[in-house]
Amino acid sequence: MAFSLPVIGQELLSITIRETKPLRLGVEGTFAKRLKNDIKNRNQQKLLQTFYGAIGRFLLVAKDPNNSIQQKGWTFVGQEGELLGEYAISKGVTFTMRAFELSENFGRMQFVLRANKEMSLDLFVSQCSL
Repeated sequence: MAFSLPVIGQELLSITIRETKPLRLGVEGTFAKRLKNDIKNRNQQKLLQTFYGAIGRFLLVAKDPNNSIQQKGWTFVGQEGELLGEYAISKGVTFTMRAFELSENFGRMQFVLRANKEMSLDLFVSQCSL
């Protein structure tokens, strides 16, 4: 399964997931390359990899929401045109997905990784398919 996201202008973030144990994750694209080159701190690089992995796990749940194995560790709450999902990665490290501005698909999504530092990515979705 792959997820390609145009980020800024012509930049692209591509995440490929292989549903094996352990989960295999590939990250490519000009945006990913720029982040890799810009982030020199080892702890921040590790945080970035955790962030990519959490997005990958969310994509597996989105692909098959009825699969209880993929949902393990996730909690979802829907309210007033908004969907909030939270995934406990480890003690003190959580990943939150917030989808809102509901139309045919959620028009805006926000991914946030909270650990010692916070990392977030806001997406404005015009077309979505899995």
